[in-house]
Amino acid sequence: MDDVEFDLGLPFHIEAPAAGPSERTQQVDTQVIETDGSEVPADVVDRWSLGGDFSRIASFPLDRAHVFGSFSPTPERINSYSAAILGTDTVDELTDPDPDDYFEPQDGSATDGWIVWRSSTVNGHDQTTSGVDNWKIESLERSSGAVRVLAT
Repeated sequence: MDDVEFDLGLPFHIEAPAAGPSERTQQVDTQVIETDGSEVPADVVDRWSLGGDFSRIASFPLDRAHVFGSFSPTPERINSYSAAILGTDTVDELTDPDPDDYFEPQDGSATDGWIVWRSSTVNGHDQTTSGVDNWKIESLERSSGAVRVLAT
């Protein structure tokens, strides 16, 4: 097998597993590219304190003052979390937890206009034995505040 080499300009090299026991790994060589002025000064500010009771769980940042996550006034009840926008001192709940049809808010992504996230049912023993992942994708249109289910 011929070695294939590419210069991708990455500051590391990539190795692929050998195709068979008698062959060695393939290495793709790269080179380090120095850039000037690319560093951006950052101050670490201690602004977030979600508390130790897990009533507020952050998932991903929206801006400097808000994150998407989940909130529960009763965190000891696992089926009580709603999707929420969490501020340093505020909570804006986006969904109402329905104990009969509960979906736990999980991870997602956001733009200036939309927040989209995945939710999944929480029924531990069924999931581990059946391998079923009962999920849905929800969205918040930021301009209208409308929450919609996009897929299940």
